[in-house]
Amino acid sequence: MGTDNYSVLGKLGFELPPVGIKFSFFRPEGIQPLENDARLSLCEMMKTAQV
Repeated sequence: MGTDNYSVLGKLGFELPPVGIKFSFFRPEGIQPLENDARLSLCEMMKTAQV
């Protein structure tokens, strides 16, 4: 299999870039957690990840 081509997403004209979500049992390395006092819904977390 080749590399994934996401160039079509740029043609859709979204206001913010799409965000991919991967659910994992283990905490991923190199990804910083949100601040301890952050209380966000799942939708709010996705918007935060986009900016």
